[in-house]
Amino acid sequence: SDSEYTINGLTKYLYEWEQKGFIGIENQNLFKAVSAALKQRKAPVIFVKVKGHSGDEGNDAADALAKEGAQKEEPDSLNLTIPEEYDINGAQLNYLTQATAYKGVTIYRKQNRHKKRKRRHTEDDLQTEKTAADKNIELIQDDIENYQNERPQPQTIWKKATKSKNAMKEQNIWNWKAMHNLFWVGKKWSRIPGYEQRAECRFCQTEENLEHILTKCSKPGQLEVWELVRQFLDLKNIQLPDTMSMGLILGCALTNPRDENGKKIEGGSCIVEIVLRESTGLIWQLRNRHVIQHDNDPEKLPTAAEIENSFYYRINARLQLDCTLTNKYKFEAKLYERKWYLAHGDTHSKMKRISLMTGPDRPGF
Repeated sequence: SDSEYTINGLTKYLYEWEQKGFIGIENQNLFKAVSAALKQRKAPVIFVKVKGHSGDEGNDAADALAKEGAQKEEPDSLNLTIPEEYDINGAQLNYLTQATAYKGVTIYRKQNRHKKRKRRHTEDDLQTEKTAADKNIELIQDDIENYQNERPQPQTIWKKATKSKNAMKEQNIWNWKAMHNLFWVGKKWSRIPGYEQRAECRFCQTEENLEHILTKCSKPGQLEVWELVRQFLDLKNIQLPDTMSMGLILGCALTNPRDENGKKIEGGSCIVEIVLRESTGLIWQLRNRHVIQHDNDPEKLPTAAEIENSFYYRINARLQLDCTLTNKYKFEAKLYERKWYLAHGDTHSKMKRISLMTGPDRPGF
């Protein structure tokens, strides 16, 4: 085989994966089935690593079959039955980490939930049943694809949206909660006696879910902030859609802005992520202040000047933080020269170029 991952998975890493119960391993069902088949074989099995596309007859034939399988609309039905004595379930405690345990519990709950509901649902119903996170992942995929004709994979979305090095820790946590629909907004309040009125936006007279707060609410806040974002990014020749979407907001770390010639804009991905995350935080902050602190008082809605000042305050505060990281006496190991292009005022002539150091994995500004 030319797949080092497959060979290592059946030799070098097999024992460790078995002790972990194959939790979190890609294609775990295939690895478990092949491993069980190998254990039933009494004769030795030798794996040989060959170079891909090198004229090896067996490997080229396997590649052709793999290509044929990838082009099928419906996958083949494979017999992955494992004899009971070779079927390994669970993980050993000395190999178990908190992350592995969490993944294992999540997988178990999903499988168990489906088993409990088999009596009430058909097989088609079970296939269409999705969690809030699954729906948000698809939403991010669709909106990012509409924005730049690239459809990200779920693993990439989780990594960049919730573990981004360009974002503050609190921003990554906020994104994780939003993708799992954990914020108490919208319909969740309708289940709490005495608080049913909080499920509705008093200004728009409709359900106040997260999407409404960030992209649809007509009271002062989100409309003004997104217009400021467009003006700000326009100085970098980065265009955003006329109407912001939840998928683009949650998946801002996956954007790769391009110029009119189709060339990637240097530092565009990073600046879009930072500005969109800061703007999302501002909209959320303005909403919470008016709804919770001011109890939806129409006399205390934020003015356009307050919103604009808050926006530039957050952007400049983030810039100042990155400037602090240029202190080579404290952060020498992390220094890497990049540039911010910040707008001061309303015109290009008032732009000021500020050179600073940021992390090595962070694209330039």
